[in-house]
Amino acid sequence: MKKLLVLLSFLFVFALAPSVFAQTTDTDLPNPGLLPDSPIYFLKPLSEKVRGLFIFGQDSKALYALTLADKRLSEAKALSDKGKDDLAADTAEQAGKENENAQEHLAKAEIEGKDVTAVVERLAANSVRQQIVLAKVLEKVPQQAKAAIQRAMEMSKRGLTKAQEMQTKEKGKPEDAGKPEGVGKPE
Repeated sequence: MKKLLVLLSFLFVFALAPSVFAQTTDTDLPNPGLLPDSPIYFLKPLSEKVRGLFIFGQDSKALYALTLADKRLSEAKALSDKGKDDLAADTAEQAGKENENAQEHLAKAEIEGKDVTAVVERLAANSVRQQIVLAKVLEKVPQQAKAAIQRAMEMSKRGLTKAQEMQTKEKGKPEDAGKPEGVGKPE
């Protein structure tokens, strides 16, 4: 029953993902807060790094990296809206790097035997949202900034591919995978 529920949820996410996520709005992104064009912006990444030191577990670190990717994406969109296209492109690339960072932590969590289903779903959703927002930003930026946005889109696509691969692996695992021997098995 549990396998069926997981399988149906994966099918729902990927069968309907294009139509569901096509309706994504900018309100789905967090408030960008302080932007990289501010003279005190250096405090924001500094505080994020300090906060990151107190996050334990590869799955939690992956979720935190996805949160940071959302923040960078929101900042990139805000900078693009302000006409600061070069800075928007750099910030979009940082969003892609955070997405890759999340993938690395996710892979480590999977090796550790953690249940990464929720994190994988979040990675997939983030990657789709990034594609939508970056496509909008790509339309606005001048030619010299397009390459950076396209690189960020490529990083995001790799994240989506990785999430899909991991979801396929999760579907193929037996229900008691990762549990100590004898746990969850009828006597």
